[in-house]
Amino acid sequence: MTVRCGTSARPFGIPRAFIYTERMRQLLRDQRGFTLPELAVVCVLFVLLLAGSLLLLRQKSFDPQLRNAQRRLDIAQIAQAVVAYQAAHDGQLPPGITRAGQQIGSGKGRVNVCPALMPTYLKAMPSDPYLPDPGNCAKPTATYATAYIISSADGVHFAISAQYPELHQRIRVSR
Repeated sequence: MTVRCGTSARPFGIPRAFIYTERMRQLLRDQRGFTLPELAVVCVLFVLLLAGSLLLLRQKSFDPQLRNAQRRLDIAQIAQAVVAYQAAHDGQLPPGITRAGQQIGSGKGRVNVCPALMPTYLKAMPSDPYLPDPGNCAKPTATYATAYIISSADGVHFAISAQYPELHQRIRVSR
């Protein structure tokens, strides 16, 4: 039986839905999917984009918290060293600590506690994680800065605070 244009005759009385289904099966059988290397490249690109976006988000939200945590640890470490110094020197604070808060460091307007605390009570003098180059106080002629402020109201008790805390937090230790 021949099919003419514009007629609805179907060969051998086969339903129209079956003809379209067979044609679609042939089309799908002839098409190929993505190859394994193509899928691998797409997956690698997706992972790289995801990792990059996570790094960008982490730097904006998590780094200030990490730096504040490091400041807390540094201040606690200095406070423990001062307490150990006091225990060994009949309750006296290291020389130079006054009522007015001064930054721990060397130079004008700073209190140099490095010779009193290192290396007996501290292995290395901690400094604010945001300082680009704090210096090294282990060398006698070197200059250093910590960005931590120490003060004593009565010559026995002392307080150490961070000069540049982030996220509007106050970081301070009193003994």
